[in-house]
Amino acid sequence: MTSPELPGSPLAASGRPEGVPDLALAELRAQDVSAADFGGAVANVRWTGEDRLVVQLPGAPDQHVQVLPEDPGTGLVGRTDLKAGTAEEPHLLRIGPRVDPHVVSSVLVHEISHLAQERAAQVAGVGQGLVRGSLSPVREGTDHCLTPRLDEHAHLSRKWRATADPQARGRIAAAIEAIAADIARRGHTPPSPPWHSRPPSTHPAGPPPAAPPDAAVPGLPPREPAGAAGTAGMAGAAHVPGAEETAGMPGPAALAKLRSLIDALSGEPSGPSLADALNGRADAASAPDGHTAAPGSLAAALNGGRPGNAALTAAIRAEAERAGLAPGQPGAAAKIVALARAGELGPEHVTALRGRPALPETAAADAVARAAGLMGARARTYGPGLLDLEIPGHPPIPVEIRPATQAPHKNGSLPAGRTAQESGGC
Repeated sequence: MTSPELPGSPLAASGRPEGVPDLALAELRAQDVSAADFGGAVANVRWTGEDRLVVQLPGAPDQHVQVLPEDPGTGLVGRTDLKAGTAEEPHLLRIGPRVDPHVVSSVLVHEISHLAQERAAQVAGVGQGLVRGSLSPVREGTDHCLTPRLDEHAHLSRKWRATADPQARGRIAAAIEAIAADIARRGHTPPSPPWHSRPPSTHPAGPPPAAPPDAAVPGLPPREPAGAAGTAGMAGAAHVPGAEETAGMPGPAALAKLRSLIDALSGEPSGPSLADALNGRADAASAPDGHTAAPGSLAAALNGGRPGNAALTAAIRAEAERAGLAPGQPGAAAKIVALARAGELGPEHVTALRGRPALPETAAADAVARAAGLMGARARTYGPGLLDLEIPGHPPIPVEIRPATQAPHKNGSLPAGRTAQESGGC
């Protein structure tokens, strides 16, 4: 399993700036890699030793990996040699010592994604990359790198949004564009970039300039100055239009405001969800005096029952509805999927907007994910009841899982494509 280099981009094998030391274990261990980067294929990633990584996979034994900063081979930035995957005989993952510091985590994501794909195929009883003929003409050996590239795109989009450093944003943006071009070459539709239609920061695609002696290396402390169609589910699975079909997307300023409002009240929630409150299934936002959140109110849903913040909760409600992202609003699910693909909404934001799912919806989503895995595809989960089915060589198929009986939006409208007669079931 390998990560091919993308020459002329930050993902070139020799993309590290002159003057920056070779990749070391300390830098590898400092990389920000999250289970969320793998769309549900990975449950947890953790370091257990100086060079040992444990990858927890749903429904499979933990995979132990030895990670080394060593030459993976000509034309590669990473390579994994599969072993038993046990603590005694771990897989061997190599990342090139001259990989650009800004994309070391991306190579790590690529290789872990390969590992998850391989193990999922083994559990399903098919070889990696095999998709049954009823779904796709793709056959084993044709496109093992597609899912890892999609995972890299999601990871780097999150990373781009998380940094405000212009140079870092430039290098990450160049890597995102190179990955998108590679996905397109593979016959797949790349996800939208995190900057949507506005141009990213200046992002040189070629080798970076030589680093000054005091340049910071991502993951290390600063140096000293001296030196398609939906599927049926148990609760109801509905097709969600793709991003290209979605109109009226909220702008960057509106999204930033909504994210910041949700983040400000992202403690330990108790009581009803934001979805319930936005959908008119809760009481008034606060007590008449404006100081105490009423039980079951929007304020209680957002701030865990803490008093006050009536104006803030009203602002969140207004922003979600103005953006067309409130539960039950026509096209809300499609917009949320498109924004999650682009990294503009994280899992915590999607959860806040859609609310915690009940057991039937969770079971239905799990069943869809298992069915996809059995057919060599994969389900990428963005939040409660929203996922993409990813089939190699095809655009992702967005799916919404929703209750068999879904209350109308508080303005009286039903979910997009539904009639009053249909709202009682699927």
